[in-house]
Amino acid sequence: MEAAAPVQNLDDAAGPVSPFSVEALYICFANLCLRGGREGDIRLLLRAARVSRAWLKAVHASLPLVPGIAFPAHVTGADVLAMLIRLAGANLKTVCLEGCRQLSAVDIGRILADLAARCPAVIEVNLTDCEEEAILRALATAAKRHFGAVSPADLRAMLLALAEGEAASRCPLELLLGQITSPALRVADEGQGFVPGRDAFREAVQCAIRDSGEEEEEEEEETNEMEEEGVKASVYDEEAVYVVALLMACDFSAGPDEETITFPCNQRIEDDYYDEEEDDEPGKRALHLVAEGGGPLALLFLLLVTGARVDAEDKNGNTALILACENKHAAAAAELMEATKRAGALDLQVGHEAWVLRACVV
Repeated sequence: MEAAAPVQNLDDAAGPVSPFSVEALYICFANLCLRGGREGDIRLLLRAARVSRAWLKAVHASLPLVPGIAFPAHVTGADVLAMLIRLAGANLKTVCLEGCRQLSAVDIGRILADLAARCPAVIEVNLTDCEEEAILRALATAAKRHFGAVSPADLRAMLLALAEGEAASRCPLELLLGQITSPALRVADEGQGFVPGRDAFREAVQCAIRDSGEEEEEEEEETNEMEEEGVKASVYDEEAVYVVALLMACDFSAGPDEETITFPCNQRIEDDYYDEEEDDEPGKRALHLVAEGGGPLALLFLLLVTGARVDAEDKNGNTALILACENKHAAAAAELMEATKRAGALDLQVGHEAWVLRACVV
């Protein structure tokens, strides 16, 4: 009597022999994936991939069938990006990152870029209860891509144009969310609105300045890390400037009858509220911060075209031009010099005239 033929499997190398046929493995794992990519199912599949090479190949072949995936709250940006590589294809429709508060703004930017490249059929990304800076980065990145904005100032202009038919002078966030598709972004529970904290504008400005002024060693280390992950590095995080543009162009409200929050460019950074009657009061503003840091110039230009007051003084009586001069930021000083001339407010403090003239020589 002849011995029974061995069960066919994909285990080409050392490891446990699979007791299942190739077809059975694929059918089993494909059904798990088609169930919707529930957290427990995905975890089970990843464990199954460790059994043998046969199981590993079957799992990898089945994962692109997942129509939607929900990530656990403790997930990191690297974890999400690694999983998206496995889910790449046209079947993934929804991505739930609700409550994933370990995801930074940079993580969210990379995730959205990866989704656009690998999973073009995604129709919704749920960011409810993520960190505020991550939600703002997602909104700015999605708006930039949707409108084809070529600069932060361009994005601001497009958002204000979108609001021309509205009673408000700025673009309501609800209106922007209705425009953003492929994927749509969910940033709050149904019936509620997303409202950034009062210090969101200051933090976004400081983030952009910090990103543009990193030390060379830190930049090199970050660049190497990003290149290892397959992400193209830039000199500074340009997307942070787009967040500033978004904040200055939109208004935010938690509901129809709730207070509307806006972020004027001339608000003193230490104040929780902007009072036009105190507009002439001394105090540090976003333009002062950019002048001290010397850039990024995209942020400086954005503030100037938005109407930032070049004649505003901090509590030490310094204008943005004087601060740029004192910190020897020639490019920023040159831009501020021209803006101050146009405003008819060229009133320099004694001792700085010569340095400014040298800085502005073409």
